[in-house]
Amino acid sequence: MKGEHTQAPYLAISPVGTVPAYRDSDSAVIMNESGAMMEFILAKYGKGSKLVPSPTSPEFASYLEWFWFAEGMAMPTLTRVIQQTILLPEEKRTPWVGEAAKESVLLQLGMYEKHFATTGNTYLIGNSLTCADIMNIQNLFLSVNFVGLLTVEAFPKTFAYFELLSTHEGMKKAYGIPL
Repeated sequence: MKGEHTQAPYLAISPVGTVPAYRDSDSAVIMNESGAMMEFILAKYGKGSKLVPSPTSPEFASYLEWFWFAEGMAMPTLTRVIQQTILLPEEKRTPWVGEAAKESVLLQLGMYEKHFATTGNTYLIGNSLTCADIMNIQNLFLSVNFVGLLTVEAFPKTFAYFELLSTHEGMKKAYGIPL
């Protein structure tokens, strides 16, 4: 529901109104960091899940790298671009900050492109969906729909990956795309 994150019931679990927020139904656990939420849910409920490779598999290190790339590197840079080009009033923007952030986003999109070109993977880790993909979809969504830097012309393999992720039922539900 639009604006729900500013209402008292939501603010009880996320005092600054950040999205997402998670309250575990089996305990008193409340979390506001998406990566931590995903790890918690997988650890508690995901025994045998195919959404995370086994820690002994050769893909596990790459999985962790891409999982944390989403929030550790990509999201802060995208946030700077969005602040400097959309959210802040024009008189409060610092053009060089926005331009530097855009350059960083383009380099990061190039990392995805190179990854798909060199690995031939359909997803970040092999050919099936993992939590690394789920963590990265928000960055790609923002890169396409808010800052316009992810285009099929500039990053064809990454754009194809974004389109593939966009077909998943969970993605459609999360972004309000008709199923």
